[in-house]
Amino acid sequence: MTTHRIAVLMNCQAPLWADSLQALVSDVDIACSFHVGVTVDLAGSVAAASAAGCDTLIVVNELVAEVAEECARVGYAPQTVVAVPGLYFAGFHPDLGYGFDGDERVRSPWGTDWVPRIAIGAYSLGLTLEQTLAMYSTPCFDALGYLDRWNPSTEALRVRFDETGFDFTQWMRATKRTGVFMHGLNHPRPLAVAALAEQVCRDRLGLQPRPAHTVEGVLYDALATSVIWPVHEPVAARLAVPAVEVVKINGRFIPWTEFVAGCYTDWAERGVSTNASCLPSLSQHELNTLVSFAGAMSR
Repeated sequence: MTTHRIAVLMNCQAPLWADSLQALVSDVDIACSFHVGVTVDLAGSVAAASAAGCDTLIVVNELVAEVAEECARVGYAPQTVVAVPGLYFAGFHPDLGYGFDGDERVRSPWGTDWVPRIAIGAYSLGLTLEQTLAMYSTPCFDALGYLDRWNPSTEALRVRFDETGFDFTQWMRATKRTGVFMHGLNHPRPLAVAALAEQVCRDRLGLQPRPAHTVEGVLYDALATSVIWPVHEPVAARLAVPAVEVVKINGRFIPWTEFVAGCYTDWAERGVSTNASCLPSLSQHELNTLVSFAGAMSR
């Protein structure tokens, strides 16, 4: 039986891919797995795959063109290159964003890149902590459109699957049964990756993988060791999943109100300006909504 010698060239989801592939089939050898641009640069990842004699590359779709260019530059011709969609999904966590103050990143005092969109928007508008915390409510979430993010998030991910030729409906059916399948915007839980890896093994590599759900219990959740974002009660109620109002950061469990208060204090002490913003950006409608709710609270 032929053993595929595989290099995984990925985003932060790389360790989940390596683990899933090995759990699903016996005849694969994960020679190297990289979070490209973090653990190693793109040229280094291609060089390592070539040196390891990898015949198969599994590459997140947004890197495929650059990887192909680098392979051609160094004369490396793997037999198979599988482009896979990055798993990004905001349906459970519409308030999660990346903060910026000009060219500088705005992080939480616990060092997380993820910050609350409402909090950074309210901070930039000069609203108080008390006003900000009061916005974590069903009326405000509804006005912001947070309770309707499931469908657009689903369609955006479906497009990623279509671009790479994978079966989104099959993947969603396998993944959604577990409830919340993301820790945050770009951090899937293991089954979400394993369900896609099952398609890769069967449909692209000609292997006979175990069903993803049969290995779910033995997969290591590498991304759970960093940050797990809350599923706020208004969103949880709409999606019929358990609500969580605690942030897990590197083994610490921080109540949501304490997390937002810590951000406010830290941003003020570090001189984060009122020009601070976030990605996904807050629309003018969303900013107006925050102002409107703050005004209603002060009357």
